[in-house]
Amino acid sequence: MKRGPSQREGAGSLLGRRRLLGAGGAAAGAALPLALGAACAPGGAAPAGKPQGSVEAWTVWDGTREALMNQQIEDFQRLVPAVTVRHSLVQQAQMYDKYTSAIAGGTSPDSVMVHGRMLPAMADRGQLVALDAYARRDGLKPAEVWYEPEWQGQLWRGKAYGLPLASGGGNFVLYYNRSHFQEAGLDPNAPPKTWADLATAAERLTQRGGGRLGYASGGLWTEYLSCNAGRLFGNDLTRVAWNATEGVESAQYELDLERRLHGGRAGLAEALGGQTQVQAFASGKLSMLNNGVYFAFYELKQLAPDLPYGAAAFPYNGSNPRARSLNFSDGGWGYSVPQGARNPDAAWEWQKYACAGEGNLKFFLAQGRPTPVKRHNERPEFRQASPYFDVLVATLHNQALAGVTPAWPEIRTVLTQMVADIGAGKVGPKDGLDGGAKQAQLLLDRFAAGSGK
Repeated sequence: MKRGPSQREGAGSLLGRRRLLGAGGAAAGAALPLALGAACAPGGAAPAGKPQGSVEAWTVWDGTREALMNQQIEDFQRLVPAVTVRHSLVQQAQMYDKYTSAIAGGTSPDSVMVHGRMLPAMADRGQLVALDAYARRDGLKPAEVWYEPEWQGQLWRGKAYGLPLASGGGNFVLYYNRSHFQEAGLDPNAPPKTWADLATAAERLTQRGGGRLGYASGGLWTEYLSCNAGRLFGNDLTRVAWNATEGVESAQYELDLERRLHGGRAGLAEALGGQTQVQAFASGKLSMLNNGVYFAFYELKQLAPDLPYGAAAFPYNGSNPRARSLNFSDGGWGYSVPQGARNPDAAWEWQKYACAGEGNLKFFLAQGRPTPVKRHNERPEFRQASPYFDVLVATLHNQALAGVTPAWPEIRTVLTQMVADIGAGKVGPKDGLDGGAKQAQLLLDRFAAGSGK
């Protein structure tokens, strides 16, 4: 989610004002066609200039997704035979250093995969090409194609520097073991809705003394904050707001829940016995787990395909009349054109196909994972992937956007350490949030003064 002071203002008809709290997405209208072609252009005419040549595309789609990428490229090239796409896999840990070096050295690829938390910093440094002219030329209407928060996550100061590819929302779904619910006398068709419900269910599901864990929290403060009507920053993104009452309540709730269930963060680690939370859930040792929309199809399907799971929206603070279930997000993955790209026109055609066209549909359908493209998620093939598909899709448009600016990568490091220190009991919630807010404010002020660019 890319935003800076007043960056949504004056965005014109293509780009609306970015919302800090995502609202429900409207039903898809005349979305971008599944395949490229004349219908992508204004008035049904073919796009001006036929793209040709090669596109060097760098992504982090490794593992099983690399084969899907290869298939996607083959399909694209049948539609646009004049363009050859060459895919290069980059490691996530080194990707931005690799991008920066290539751009600075005059060896830029034509298409790069960029996460929303990094897009503003790259755009602000002039490392990415604004795509607005392409979108206007082809009559692309983002609000009709993608969920609004996903599109907003590709903007910086009112300009588009990427196209949504993989959702930024949907990282906080409450998965639960339906059999465990029945054994504990809980209704598997009525999962926890509020924080109080979550605590009660977790307590009943927990079997102490080396038995079963009801729930594993820890490190989810930003999601609890979002579900308590809190926010990280003020409206203009120049002031840190996370140490307000909503933030303190959220940190205290998570801390109290951990202590109640496990005696604290260290007790949870001991109870897991060396397993990850995902492994514990798959093996039946953990009854409730937070994970993303992709989990049931990508990990759980491989680890425990017969596990009787349920999925629900993340619980909210029922004691706060302003609170509701929202998914915290600091951006999703998108495709961008880096400065210095040798073939940006062909890269744009490739990115439309991969981010909004048939390529996007097939790529995510193969994973059973919701896509940021509204129209695709209405396909019956997706709805057959999970009985909880509506729950998963709801998280894509019910998002609480983080308020990402070029200062966000550094602020995120501060926030991560702050949450870890509070969870470890090194500092209390109020003092910890105040201390982190002070550090983050210095970073925001530095950026506002110009020295953080």
